[in-house]
Amino acid sequence: MTRRGFLVRALRAVIAGTASLPALRAAAAALATSAAPGGGDLDAPEWAVVAAVLDHLLPSEAGAPGARDVHALGYLRLVVDDPKLGPAERALVRAGVVELEAICGEGHGAGFAALDEAQREAALRRLEQSPTGGEWLAEMVDFLMEALLGDPSHGGNPAGIGWQWLGVTPGFPRPPEPRAGGAP
Repeated sequence: MTRRGFLVRALRAVIAGTASLPALRAAAAALATSAAPGGGDLDAPEWAVVAAVLDHLLPSEAGAPGARDVHALGYLRLVVDDPKLGPAERALVRAGVVELEAICGEGHGAGFAALDEAQREAALRRLEQSPTGGEWLAEMVDFLMEALLGDPSHGGNPAGIGWQWLGVTPGFPRPPEPRAGGAP
């Protein structure tokens, strides 16, 4: 099963209420396995790595939105900047980037963003073998799904592009639009 095929089937199951997010996370980890430490704030080069990872995990295709289309990076930045996010979760985001860059440097002599698609896939497969790396990848998939399916008022899924792709009608009432400079 392809990564995109998994996402489509899993997301439809979640929307239909036939799968839970913990089950989906376990399935994502199983999919990743079956196929072949730091502080909280990320700097610009680390965010560039996260953007490249998100684009690799959910690339844009004809008729199917990708990470850029659903504003996954912007959504993740909002989540990481939210004061409600615990320090452990914030540190995990950075730790995954640091570990991935170390793997890329050792194996390819370049950072993740500079690698070709096959090298990126190999680096991510190596990363998933570590306990924190596997957890980090599962979190990235969670953020992608939230950006793809969440209400546009939360920063992802602009104009409901993810809903349109999956043929989903959002529930009502929808969340209020955020006020300028803050949460709703």
